[in-house]
Amino acid sequence: MNRFQPTRAGIINMWDYRDEEFCFAGGWLVLRGPNGSGKTKALEVLFPFVLDGRIDPKRLNPFAAEDRTMKSNLLFRGGENAVGYVWLELRHRGTGEAVTIGVGLHAQKHRDAPVRWHFVADGRVGEDFSLITGDDRPMTRRQLAEEIGEPSLHASPTDYRAAIDQRLFGLGRERYEQLLTLILTLRRPQLAKNLDPAKLSDTLTDGLRPVDDDLIAEAARSFDDMEAVAITLEGLTAADEATRTFLASYTTYLRTHARSAADALTRRRETSAQRRTELASDITALASAETEQAQAQARWQEAENALAGLRARCDQLKSSSAYKAVEQLADLERLVRTNEQTAADAAAELARRSAATARGRADLEQAAAVLADLESAVSRTAAELADHAAAAGIGWQTADAEADGFTERAGARVTARLEAVRAIRAA
Repeated sequence: MNRFQPTRAGIINMWDYRDEEFCFAGGWLVLRGPNGSGKTKALEVLFPFVLDGRIDPKRLNPFAAEDRTMKSNLLFRGGENAVGYVWLELRHRGTGEAVTIGVGLHAQKHRDAPVRWHFVADGRVGEDFSLITGDDRPMTRRQLAEEIGEPSLHASPTDYRAAIDQRLFGLGRERYEQLLTLILTLRRPQLAKNLDPAKLSDTLTDGLRPVDDDLIAEAARSFDDMEAVAITLEGLTAADEATRTFLASYTTYLRTHARSAADALTRRRETSAQRRTELASDITALASAETEQAQAQARWQEAENALAGLRARCDQLKSSSAYKAVEQLADLERLVRTNEQTAADAAAELARRSAATARGRADLEQAAAVLADLESAVSRTAAELADHAAAAGIGWQTADAEADGFTERAGARVTARLEAVRAIRAA
């Protein structure tokens, strides 16, 4: 349990204690010693005085006598005046935070009651702050205020008790007073001697808060409602069994449906990848055909240029005297026919390359249309899968439909959803 428990207590300059420190073990303190060693005096000045700051002699003395006053404890050695302290250190079990509470007193021989000041401070005596000056004297109130700060000091016991309750317990004023009363009850001497169970029960009852009548009536009504609670429990049990049966079937349905949708999307993605490969191949073939067409056009142009040159040469020869030579003219005619045939062959090759380029472009346009259809189908399938995932309560984003690792992501989402359903059923 995370709460504060006492770890140390101390008495400074009271009775026969000069500067005495008591260490608690697990919140417990055991005082042993012969009669007159100071066990009762330690209880007298520590509990519950360090928790409430009241100096009524009947409250201080475990035997309820009035002969032991706080003034006599301070002036035990016979001085004219004396300053003393009692303090208690508590530490939080969970965080280890330390808080020290205590009361300082200044008694003078000519004054009936000692002057008191109270403190609730963070930290530990002897480590974070001190109650003794450098010359080994108990600090005055002003010196203590300089040591721990004025806000940590409280003038009246009422403010002191409220500060302790607020800082350590949070019980409220009434319940805190009941705690102090219980401590007084349990501090009675020889409580276990000639133990009478009935009397012990009455003693403890006196120190406890009485049970509220409304609480008793509420408990009685709770017993009356037990039958209705049992009926409700039976209904909840039946509903739980029905839910288990439904979830078993629905889980199988979700798993099957998700796997089917995932497989369909995978197939469509594979088809799309194949079409993309074919499209890339067609694009490469088209580029090659266009290159060959350009080369054929260049050769055709060269043939046209050569033919034009030969025709020009023919015209030149016709106008020359050599034209009359039949043999030379026949050779030139054969050369012309040969060049014309070459030009015709180049034109035919150009026509064939142009037809191949047209077919390649048609194939490219057809492949692009098929790719667009496949991409549209993939988008629709991904949207349908996202809708199914949303309906099944499975978190799904657009990026989750990427091809890489798709099956593993889909399986992980389905498994997470199944675990969430089981967690809800278990709750």
